[in-house]
Amino acid sequence: MKAPETKIALELYTIRDFMKSESDFAKAMEKTRKAGYEAVELAGVSKDIPAKTIKKILDDNGLYCMATQDGLKELTDGLAKTIDDLKILECNHTALAAGPADMRSREGYIELGRILSESGKKLKKEGIALAYHNHAFEFERYGDKTGFALLYENSDPEFLEAKIDTAWVHKGGADVVWWIRKLADRMSVIHFKDYTIVENEITLAEVGEGNLNWRAILEACEATDLRWYVVEQDNCQRDQFEAIKISYDNLIKMGVK
Repeated sequence: MKAPETKIALELYTIRDFMKSESDFAKAMEKTRKAGYEAVELAGVSKDIPAKTIKKILDDNGLYCMATQDGLKELTDGLAKTIDDLKILECNHTALAAGPADMRSREGYIELGRILSESGKKLKKEGIALAYHNHAFEFERYGDKTGFALLYENSDPEFLEAKIDTAWVHKGGADVVWWIRKLADRMSVIHFKDYTIVENEITLAEVGEGNLNWRAILEACEATDLRWYVVEQDNCQRDQFEAIKISYDNLIKMGVK
């Protein structure tokens, strides 16, 4: 299936509760397409559903798989199968969803950068890009540097992209616009996530319904070669399909196509 012209995609982890069986996944993809999306990032889908079945369901609903997210095991010891699945999905981008807890140290981030560079080199030979998806914990400081900075300083830009998650960068106390500009040459996919504050606690929100400065974020993104803006909301305060529709509609209103 040919990639659509739109930049907007949905991270399927947002609707993970509706993808535990093949029939549920098919219904969820129909609703996703009705919400306006033409592309999805694969994550949170039951491991019992084979890649061929996923591809058929996506095709049947006019949805393009623009990326996937995997664990470190799938990107190292299980890399051959991961590559096979990506080829079945006709997908040329994957990412490490999160760094392992036992590597969250200065030495750990340096080692993770090396490991991901090696995997990224193998993936690139197959025409597939590898990225790292951040949360907030990468912004813990180890001496004079954050884990986030250590990871990218100790990985090969040719083989490891950045997949910035807007809300988690903010939660980590960093400037997302600054990091988009800093890593512009290493990005093709970004996660658009918003949040608000409820009773002094961070609460994830639909894109455009929270406190992030989307005008500044979009201006920074538009100055790069970013191909995909991926909506993700880990926890929704309303029906998940209503939530993804609100995010999609808000991005359209902001001028994203």
